Amino acid sequence: MYKPIGLVASVVGGLLASMAFARLWRAIAGKGKAPEATDQAQSWGDILPAAALHGIVFGVVKAVVDRLGAKQFERMTGIWPGKQRPHDAADGQT
Repeated sequence: MYKPIGLVASVVGGLLASMAFARLWRAIAGKGKAPEATDQAQSWGDILPAAALHGIVFGVVKAVVDRLGAKQFERMTGIWPGKQRPHDAADGQT
């Protein structure tokens, strides 16, 4: 039941991550586009920082979108869509 919601959230998250990465890259590097790994004119020193930042931004945005989607699904249905913690280990944190 959660799969369609998760799929839509992933697409939206990907779009948000792309926009966030592009803005962050422009702010940090002062360049319009991040270097591509297949661009022969780019050095490793140009490509690797861009790739690392790209991975961080996409990873964080994915985690935020996945968590928010799961929390909203739980609010709407009362069911947590992923792995649940054991009831006896619950410490009140969500």
